[in-house]
Amino acid sequence: AWVSGRAGCEHNARLLREHVLAASDRTGLPVNLIGYSKGCADSLTMLGSYADASAAVTSLVSYAGVVHGTPLAEGIPAWMNNALRYLPLPGEAIGDGRAIADLTRQARRRFFANHELAEDIRFASIIALPEAARVSRVLISAYQKLSHIDVNNDSQVIDHDAVLPAGEVLAIVNADHWAIALPIAERFPRIAGFFVNHNQFPRDVLLQTIIDHLADTPVERN
Repeated sequence: AWVSGRAGCEHNARLLREHVLAASDRTGLPVNLIGYSKGCADSLTMLGSYADASAAVTSLVSYAGVVHGTPLAEGIPAWMNNALRYLPLPGEAIGDGRAIADLTRQARRRFFANHELAEDIRFASIIALPEAARVSRVLISAYQKLSHIDVNNDSQVIDHDAVLPAGEVLAIVNADHWAIALPIAERFPRIAGFFVNHNQFPRDVLLQTIIDHLADTPVERN
């Protein structure tokens, strides 16, 4: 389910709730969620805010997710935040000004302090942890900035900040934050040739493996 990349977690949680309830009603089964990047923070906000949606979810996998925030979201200049909020983008409505603010470590700490997650939801994490040589050129600056804090990062998130609490780590993969999920090289080969030069990754295989693993080891909800 796609949500707005330029809206805050509460806005996207409302949208996700609608998708989750519709999917659960359609199949008669609880839903397995895989949350990539900010989508994981959005999913957590939904689970912590809506009891009906939480009851309709059996598992959440952080897929290079921003679980505990990222230092890159801190100290963002106002012009950049305004650009993300108001810049015209095809198929995207104007944002609410919370897209970056909700990803700070302080914001994520507040979330976990003020929200309880259902104990019978299964939590698991996939961590992107590339070698420096596997980080695309366009992401090197962010990777190096985070490396001053912790070299174990995927160019957007430090490894331990991508791990869901009280869950299992399913895999640690040698891919940067874009390569693990976004097929940029396939869709935009000319751009990728220079700027996104380490985008090749068997993401379809990894996603199918996650789905198979969740199906083979189901969790019973109370």
